Amino acid sequence: VDDALLWISASFVFGGISYLADATPVVYCVFGCIISLYCVIRFTNNLMVVVAYLSLLGICFYAATQSGVYGKAFAPFILMEVSAIIYLAAAKLRQAGRLPLYNDTLQITKLCGLVGLYVAGNYFTVRELSNEMFDLHLTDNQGIPYGWIFWLFTFSIPLLYLARGIQKKDTLLIRLGLVLVAVIVFTVKYYYHIASIEATMSLAGIIMLGIAYALSVWLKKPTFGFTSEDLRAEETQDKLKVESLVVAQTFSPEEAVADVTTFGGGSFGGGGSSGQF
Repeated sequence: VDDALLWISASFVFGGISYLADATPVVYCVFGCIISLYCVIRFTNNLMVVVAYLSLLGICFYAATQSGVYGKAFAPFILMEVSAIIYLAAAKLRQAGRLPLYNDTLQITKLCGLVGLYVAGNYFTVRELSNEMFDLHLTDNQGIPYGWIFWLFTFSIPLLYLARGIQKKDTLLIRLGLVLVAVIVFTVKYYYHIASIEATMSLAGIIMLGIAYALSVWLKKPTFGFTSEDLRAEETQDKLKVESLVVAQTFSPEEAVADVTTFGGGSFGGGGSSGQF
């Protein structure tokens, strides 16, 4: 209920401002960013983090594209830089541990920064968005100027995420890197028809299953700090054993029997009004 009221109230505030103000998209993004950022700070709402992040990117994007030809050309790099700064700032704040109430919020912020960094540099996003918004009228076989830079980003960023995640043992980077590797395949598939989509997905699935099985067998014994065993289950069992030992050493069986309360009696409906149970 509180989340529903939060979203309804924020939508009404933004809708009222939008109705009264005949402004540019940049101003609308500023209003959305302020409202959503307040909801994040005051209510630690994780979905509002996404709205605040997208609003901030909208401010940067429209401000860049409205500044002329060079602004349009450098818009993807500006968005990538903003996303990287947001990720690094959120990671540093979360690592410092000074804002424990915002741990989940900062984790979502990190995820938004990582995804935004890749999407802003992905060849498919840059080409199709430029073709749609800037009226480039590109044909199917025609690329964008300096497209090789964005192809480089498309391939290198997921691999960097994986390498950094393995180095730092960061599950967020590892999982996101694996997902983005699949995005690489579909991006290439969209422009270069090597095989049918069914054959491509089947082959990719077989390869991924084989790699997953090989890693699970190899990591049954801890290797380089990684293991396929669920360590959390072992920690839970250990905690239960320690708690049982403490209880057994603290309370003797005689004390446990003596503390048992026997109900009964009472002079008014069995409710114990006589002073005895």
